Amino acid sequence: MSNEAQLALIHRLHVSDTIKEAIPVAAELLAATSGAAVGILLAAERTLGAEHWHGASPALRERVRPLLSAHLAGHPGAIAPDDLQLHILPLSSAGRRLGLVGLVLDAGSSLVPEALERARGVAESLARRLDRDRQRAEMQAELDRYRRWYATVDSQMQILDRERQKFAALVNQSDTPIFVADAEHVARWENTALRERIGERVVGLGVQQIWDLLGVALPSGAEPACPVSRAFRERSVVHQECRQVRDGETRNLYLTALPIRDKEGHVAEVLVMIQDLSDLEILRRSESRYRLLFERSPDAMIMASPDLRQILLSNHAAWGLTGHTATELSALTVEALHEPEDWPAAREAYARIGAAEAAERTERRLRTKQGRALVANVTASRFDLDDRPVTLLVLQDVTRQRQLEAELRQAQESNVRIGRAGAPRDPRG
Repeated sequence: MSNEAQLALIHRLHVSDTIKEAIPVAAELLAATSGAAVGILLAAERTLGAEHWHGASPALRERVRPLLSAHLAGHPGAIAPDDLQLHILPLSSAGRRLGLVGLVLDAGSSLVPEALERARGVAESLARRLDRDRQRAEMQAELDRYRRWYATVDSQMQILDRERQKFAALVNQSDTPIFVADAEHVARWENTALRERIGERVVGLGVQQIWDLLGVALPSGAEPACPVSRAFRERSVVHQECRQVRDGETRNLYLTALPIRDKEGHVAEVLVMIQDLSDLEILRRSESRYRLLFERSPDAMIMASPDLRQILLSNHAAWGLTGHTATELSALTVEALHEPEDWPAAREAYARIGAAEAAERTERRLRTKQGRALVANVTASRFDLDDRPVTLLVLQDVTRQRQLEAELRQAQESNVRIGRAGAPRDPRG
């Protein structure tokens, strides 16, 4: 092969777009410079990667491949057959083994030193090309990782920014007074509700000054019992109730101090929410009174789901009437309290309150846990309990009353029969 042709191959070796295109060019160039059959084996981690042959018959490849593989695996003791010469040229760059080149000649042939030196030069050029492609692939993989990482971070930052905007809008428009204090227990931010409640700005004021303006008796920021100090120290949400006395009026306030952490996880600021629970306290007392009336009512009361498949609440009178405990009743349906033959009519009566939304009074036959039959006047109504529709059943035991009424009717009927039997006959008969 002419020098011009070899130079053209060297040029193609370096300008080939991929290593897959460069390997055949290198094999042809090695064969041209050495006059030998060429086998190129590339290393892939600890195993054999790609291979390429030039000028070697299939039979020769089968004989030489185990020898080259042994050298590639780090076992250079393999000896070539007597009828072959084998020259191994390593492909390495920057201390990294990338593969090897095997030059195979017949035993009677010889490889002159100049040709072997040129072959080594081609092998070194191929190794540099392999290393360059390896570095390019690693850099591309690293670039792809950074792009994925950046895309993930950018997406998360957009989500966080949207959440921040939502939070800022919510906090600023909230009716709950809010301020943020730093590690020096000085207010650094406030919302509109707090400014309107106090009548002035609190940014730059200490926590104790804010307590004074609010009219609450709370420890100052320097004291361990201060809710802001506790949130910084305990690194958790702190709740505290207090009373506000302003203009002779006392109100119940509920403070929540929430720690705000920096990227290292340290508490950098504390957000304080101030809720007025005075009206809620009135509701609590009202609820307590109604609960007391429910529990102590002489009438048996049962609250059930609208479909009557679950008993939700019951009072002491209901336990005494049915013979069931509160736990046992909560595991029963309303149907289980009725006589089986009475339930179809009872179910129709209870269904009418769902349509009319008015109380339904009906007389029903029930059965206690002990199997005793009783008659009860049942008043059924529908209302909302904690925004959940429930059916209230008020049961009054009228069993004894119905028995007395039955006995009275029997006595009256007996008197009528006796009177008819003892009356004198009319002589005009």
